[in-house]
Amino acid sequence: MSTAILIDGAFFLVRLNSLYHAWPGLSDPDQVATIIHRTALGMLKQGETEARRNLYRIFFYDCPPLQKRVTLPVSRQTRNYAQTDMATFA
Repeated sequence: MSTAILIDGAFFLVRLNSLYHAWPGLSDPDQVATIIHRTALGMLKQGETEARRNLYRIFFYDCPPLQKRVTLPVSRQTRNYAQTDMATFA
C-alpha cells in the first residue's frame, strides 16, 4: 500500500529543535531533510500490520516566514521577525 505523509513544517521544525537543541546539524537543511525522511520511514514501520506500507511521497507544508517588524503589545518593544533564526533557516 502506497502511503503519503503530510508534515506541518513549522510545527516539525520547532519540535525538532526542542528535542535536539544542542545538535549542530539542525542548521543544515540537508540534515533536516534526512531526519524527516528517516522519521517518515519509522512511522510507516511503526504502524505495520498485515499490509506492507511503502512510502509514496512526503508533503512538507511550510509558509514563508514573516518578514515584518512588529511592536509587541505589552512591552512596546519592536521585534524584527525577518532576523529570527527560523526565518534565516527558512
